[in-house]
Amino acid sequence: MKKILGMIFLIGLIFALGCDLKKETVMVPSLGRVCFQVEPASADIYLDGKYMGRANEFMANKDCLQLATGRHSLRIENSGFEPYSEEIFVGQADQWVSVRLATEKQAGPSSSQGNKDPGKGNH
Repeated sequence: MKKILGMIFLIGLIFALGCDLKKETVMVPSLGRVCFQVEPASADIYLDGKYMGRANEFMANKDCLQLATGRHSLRIENSGFEPYSEEIFVGQADQWVSVRLATEKQAGPSSSQGNKDPGKGNH
């Protein structure tokens, strides 16, 4: 009887001192990988506004970017080319992004050079 009372007292003392026997759930973010096939390979990669590196750094399967799953804002740019941007959804499976940047359009005549319509002369 003394043993039972002693154990009950010990258990009560443990709870009274703040020992919590509950299990805690720790949420670990789910990750996915994004690989790039970009022309030109020297283009800069930005995800969610943060510079990540050059496209050629993430072209090999082993060098893909590891990101939290969910939506991300992607921007790819390189001097002399039109920038590319899109929203991507990263899942748990590997994802490949293939982009060929378009060259910047040749600048047309400026407004200080006269009429922009080539069919009409400047008189």
